[in-house]
Amino acid sequence: MRLGTLLATLLAVVAGCYPSESPIWTPDTLVYFPELLGVYQDDDRPTEKNTTTLEKGEADKSYRLTTRDGKGEKTGEATLRLVKLGETIFYDYQPTGAKLDKVDPPLKEFHIFGHLKIEGKKVQLYSFGSNVPVDKALRWKTVKHDNEESRVIANTTEELQAFLKANEKKMTVPESSCTKLRD
Repeated sequence: MRLGTLLATLLAVVAGCYPSESPIWTPDTLVYFPELLGVYQDDDRPTEKNTTTLEKGEADKSYRLTTRDGKGEKTGEATLRLVKLGETIFYDYQPTGAKLDKVDPPLKEFHIFGHLKIEGKKVQLYSFGSNVPVDKALRWKTVKHDNEESRVIANTTEELQAFLKANEKKMTVPESSCTKLRD
């Protein structure tokens, strides 16, 4: 999959969440909830029968995330990590198979992050919305691939963690949710 297309797809899937070349996690901030393992369906478009499967990941305290369309065809794969900063759980979504060396300038990694809340069988994703001027609070860089431009956060992991801790109560704008169908 071309990176420009991948970026557009991911940003549509996790709308309102933030693309970064650095992760938001360090080993001491990772949390893992085995009860999250299972198959989920998007609450916004349940008639499409798109599913997301969470399985135990290869790395410690990680999940393997696989998305499928209504026909059961795989549409994406990623590593998902949950991060506890302060009293808030955030997610760090790292897509598999992105050709980061084909981007100008090349990216070392690609992550998407946001706030995640678990309530029973429902998982809700949140963004800052206009609550925090993210465009001014973070450093951004423009990347190009096949004449498509995208912006990616250029802050370090430590800077991102400090920013998220300072603003954890402000990431309250619901973006999307899904409900667990089965284990």
